[in-house]
This record gives sequence, structure tokens and C-alpha cells, in this order.
Amino acid sequence: MLDIMSQAKDAIDAYNTKLRAISANITNMSVPGFKRSDISFEEVFTKVVKSGTDNSFYGQEGGTNPQQAGGTAAVANSAIDFRQGDIGGGGNLDLAIQGSGLFVVSPDGGNTFYYTRNGQFTLSNNKLLTNTGMQVYGFKRNGGVTSGQLEAIDLSGQNVTDPTKVTFDPNGVLIRSFDAGVSGGELGYQIALTSFVNPSGLEYRDGTNLAETIASGSPAAALTPGNATVGNVIRVSKEQSNVVYTSEIVDSLEMQRAISGSLTVVRMINDTISQFIQRLG
Repeated sequence: MLDIMSQAKDAIDAYNTKLRAISANITNMSVPGFKRSDISFEEVFTKVVKSGTDNSFYGQEGGTNPQQAGGTAAVANSAIDFRQGDIGGGGNLDLAIQGSGLFVVSPDGGNTFYYTRNGQFTLSNNKLLTNTGMQVYGFKRNGGVTSGQLEAIDLSGQNVTDPTKVTFDPNGVLIRSFDAGVSGGELGYQIALTSFVNPSGLEYRDGTNLAETIASGSPAAALTPGNATVGNVIRVSKEQSNVVYTSEIVDSLEMQRAISGSLTVVRMINDTISQFIQRLG
């Protein structure tokens, strides 16, 4: 009987893991660029009571099936759901990605790189930053041509006196707004996007920033927007989270029912053991 209680406890632990993921999804449903987490389950098979027999054992009249005692439930996989979120309006420096790409950012000048779908950007001391203060990376532009290595976007020397007059063009090139006194003049940088073979294997770190893992593999070489591998950018816009509230609520109710059922098994076994001890007394 104790093994049955242990199976029920393990199942409850697995279902609680999914409930925690659902709770995180719901609480972040209004965070731009957030990608929901998804938990799947598997059965942990524990015991074959009696092996089956083939039909020859009974004179060609048919054998017997194995007698199998089922096991418990366990978490099989945890993955980030990278389905596209809805795209809505944003600020002058906001960008939304339509496709599978990710922005490249760094908290420490390029020693560590993170990746994000949250394109809420600001200018501070001429540096393009995420809303969590990380530097945003792109490519140099010279004479209308993008070239060079990936580097932090720094507009020092571009005579930017009013950050509100800076925006992106449809290709992710930084320009002065048309009302800034210069008709859309380029500011020397184009945003960079990268991609992963298995983006669901990335790991959340700071906010909506993601770090590479063994499961995700290394990032592909960064590209400019418009490439089929990474997709396009949409200026003055931001991608909403891909959390669907009603779906998360339905999943949570299913988990609650599963937990309730497992608790019923625990109480049943506990009552049986208590009755047995009382009879022994």
C-alpha cells in the first residue's frame, strides 16, 4: 500500500510542476515578448506482476496478456512555446519580430549574450538598451550598406540630441524621424537577429531574456531582418505574449482534478492502513 501512496505523491509533484508553469504563464500574459512554458507528462511504469504467454502454451488456443501494474505520472518535457504572439502598437524605438528570429543583447559588454523577443528599446547615453538595461547588438551601416561584425549599437558621434526623434525604418535601420529636421537620415546601424535550431530549449534568465543551453544549441550567425531564417521586423510595434488565458485556465482545472484524484487515493490508503492498525491493537 505504501508504494501506492508513493505513486500518488509523485503524480501530485508532477501536476504541481505544471500548475507552477501555468501560474507563470498567466502572470506574464501582459509582458511583451514573453513566451509561455509548456509541460508534458509521461507514465513511469513500475512493475510487471506476471509475464504473458504465447498461444502455443495453450495448444494454439490463445495466450495470456502480461499482468501489468501501472506506475505514476512524471514530467516528460518542459519547453518554451515559440508560437508567434499578436503584434500591437509601440513606442518610436520599439520593434516586433514576425518570424523565428531573436534580438541579440548583452548585460556585460559582449562577454555574455542573451536573446529576446521583447523589442522595447530605449536610448541612454547614445546606447540602445533593452527595457532591462542590456545593450542591443546590430551591424554597422556605411553609405547605405550593412557590413562588419556584430557590435553594441552606440550612436555616439551621430549628434543625437533628442532620443524621441530616433526610430527604425521597416528594415530595422536606425534613422532620424522625419520631424527631426533631417529627412530620415541613417544613424549608422541596423538591428541584428539570430535563431536557434531548437529555441524551445532556451532557458529564461533575466526577464524575457533567454540563454543558450545544450538543448537549444548555439545561435546561428546573426543576420539582418528580411532573411527567411529570422523573419522581418515591424517598426513602432511590439509583440505581445503568446499566452491564451482561457487555454491556461482549462489546463489548470485539469491539473486540479488530477491532483484531487491523487489525493483521494492517498486518503483511501491512509484510511485502510489506519483501520488495519486499529484491528491489530
